[in-house]
Amino acid sequence: MAVRSLRQEEALERASLMSVSSYDIDIDLTDLVDGPAFRAVSTVRFAGTAGASTFVDCCAEVVSATLNGKPLPAAEEGRIALADLAEENELVVATVQSDTAHGRGVHRAVDPGDDNVYLWTTFEPDEARYA
Repeated sequence: MAVRSLRQEEALERASLMSVSSYDIDIDLTDLVDGPAFRAVSTVRFAGTAGASTFVDCCAEVVSATLNGKPLPAAEEGRIALADLAEENELVVATVQSDTAHGRGVHRAVDPGDDNVYLWTTFEPDEARYA
């Protein structure tokens, strides 16, 4: 999948259209004991400019995404389109990162010396969007 990084102009435009009040992120590490899948459900509450459109960055596989309870289209180029914002909004995105062996988002490794599973991430914005 081709992805685009957020440009400064896009960040400024998006900031003029919305103001985030809270993020709730539920992560599920249980599949990482025996396999590669990292799962998360992110809930973002934000004030918006009624009727405006913008996007949210997401490069992980989207299991489901809703804005104010309505299903959203699939992500394109690492972005989920948010159309027809309300004055108060709730975005809920459930994702799975199936490839955790290459260091983008969450990286999983099994130490051959002790057979323990180790996880690593820096979660800077350009990488966190993969998880």
